[in-house]
Amino acid sequence: MSKVSIPTFIPTIPPFDKLDQLAFDRMMEEGAYRSYPTREVIYIQEQSPIQGLSIILKGRVEKYFERADGSRSFVEAFKPGDTFGAVSILLNNERAIRSVRTVSKTETLTLSKELFLDLCDHYPAFYDFFTQHFGRRMLHSGYADYLLKRNEPEETFQSADITFSQKIRSLYTSTYNACSPTTSIQAAAQQMVQNRRSYILVENEKGPSGIITDQQIRTSVVAENKSVKDPVTDIMMGPLQEIDIEAYSYEAILKMFRCQTNYLLVKEKGKLKGMVSLGKLLNAQGKSPFIFVRSLWFDEDLASLKRKWQQVPLMVDNLIERGMRPEIVNQIVTAISDAISSNIVSRALKTLGPAPVPFVFIALGSEGRKEQTLRTDQDNALIYQDLTPEKPLDVKNYFLELGRMVSRDLNEIGFDFCKGKLMASNPQWNQPLGTWKTYYKDWIHKPAAKEAMIASAFFDCRAIYGESALLDELRSHIFEQLGKGAKGFLTLLTHESLANRPPLGWFGWLQETKKEDKKGIQIKRAMQTITDFARIYALQEKINATNTGDRLRLLRQAQILQDGEFRELHQAYYFMMRLRLTHQTQQILSHQAPDNLVPVDEMSKIEQVTLKEIFKVVEKYQRRLSIVFMGMLTY
Repeated sequence: MSKVSIPTFIPTIPPFDKLDQLAFDRMMEEGAYRSYPTREVIYIQEQSPIQGLSIILKGRVEKYFERADGSRSFVEAFKPGDTFGAVSILLNNERAIRSVRTVSKTETLTLSKELFLDLCDHYPAFYDFFTQHFGRRMLHSGYADYLLKRNEPEETFQSADITFSQKIRSLYTSTYNACSPTTSIQAAAQQMVQNRRSYILVENEKGPSGIITDQQIRTSVVAENKSVKDPVTDIMMGPLQEIDIEAYSYEAILKMFRCQTNYLLVKEKGKLKGMVSLGKLLNAQGKSPFIFVRSLWFDEDLASLKRKWQQVPLMVDNLIERGMRPEIVNQIVTAISDAISSNIVSRALKTLGPAPVPFVFIALGSEGRKEQTLRTDQDNALIYQDLTPEKPLDVKNYFLELGRMVSRDLNEIGFDFCKGKLMASNPQWNQPLGTWKTYYKDWIHKPAAKEAMIASAFFDCRAIYGESALLDELRSHIFEQLGKGAKGFLTLLTHESLANRPPLGWFGWLQETKKEDKKGIQIKRAMQTITDFARIYALQEKINATNTGDRLRLLRQAQILQDGEFRELHQAYYFMMRLRLTHQTQQILSHQAPDNLVPVDEMSKIEQVTLKEIFKVVEKYQRRLSIVFMGMLTY
């Protein structure tokens, strides 16, 4: 093979500045010079075998993903000194990951696969350049989502075609049935019949303020022998829930389940555009997990609920196989868990009789963050209205029994008792609102290390059943206390979080199991670092959201995070969530108890390389926490 020359600038730029003269002599001796005309397709994604590492000497090329409809995504331009082909050789079985096409007349020096791999073996810094570059690419959701998408499985109940990508804009109805507040119930019912609608909105000069449905007329008028001459305001439900016109259908359905409503007002830039109903959304979804979720609200058999919870791993596996974002999978699992918990509380109330005072059953920890996975135990609590002097003991005993019944039934279904006893069955976490206010006040103003991590779970709380206004009042109290000074508390949370650091070696959080000689990544521990980061900053900024992804978005809106910082944290977190869900579903489907230890040999090269880059991201943001909240760099 004839010897080729290498431009003088090549040895001065990464990664070639990691090579010595011997390596360049081999490149000149063995490298192949190639020339391509303008708009020449060099490689086609997932089809073309890679010829070797190509170094651009002159001209420009572009790399991109091709969608089924012919459009392109993640388009990048490359100039002289850049390369293509390395990652496909190292991580994709020598097949092109993206298509490559010249933008102008281009000249390259191509090193054979054998020579390239030999250089990687002898020059570790040269090899690390390509894997680190790929890892950073995987922290971009557009790149990662495309690359990790797998083939679709056979059609099943759980994996039926789901129109998650449909926006409300294409599903809502611009015309809706409405009447004035002074309209009689009879006139409103006649209007519903005339317009063939199962609902009617009650609308004043400011817009819709409430809604009446067929079911309400049956239960609130016919069943109670109420006069149909009374005004609709006597029986209307409100306030009405809203959804943005650009929201996705799954967001609307999950909101309906959380708010227990069948209708949402659709708004665009704050202006009312129309309505969307649960029936229409479920019809659009076809046989989807949302039908499954809806059934859980009304199932009266504990054994049936248990069987349905046992079906969830297969559902999750199918959703992940279809390339669904783990953030959405989390929300679906959480919606299922919420529906089961609500059903269980409702069953207990039927047994015990009506609650003596208003109360709210709340979720804590991962469920409180709407980040439920399949290895789950109970983290819940109960808040009830402050007691008057009359029969306080009877009220207390009622709610303790309610907590015990709910925890017992949840355990029977498959939500294990919490080993730390963070449950409503524990008298400590089953208290009136005033006691809860004292708890939070003490956590914030009298922080103690032994209670810091317990307290952190209680700052990720969310209403599941009952009077959410009680939790809203408690949150207002929390923010009021944070406003009075919480530096010591946030410093303590940061100190506890920094105890969980990624080691500086090849792989972080590497641990051997006790029973088997098997190494794996403690993926929950790795994810916890980002959860802690988002929680600590959210408390400082008095952000109401509990979900980690939502907290990161709101921190970006508050300009605490820049766009690039948000993207890498968000993608890092949900990349690990994908690994965690995949690992747990495979364990359950193989009749193993799920855990958070993901074996290294279960991971692809792509996943290993990406995790290495994620651990660097984690370390960077832990350094930031250390400086901002502890006033020093503790590394």
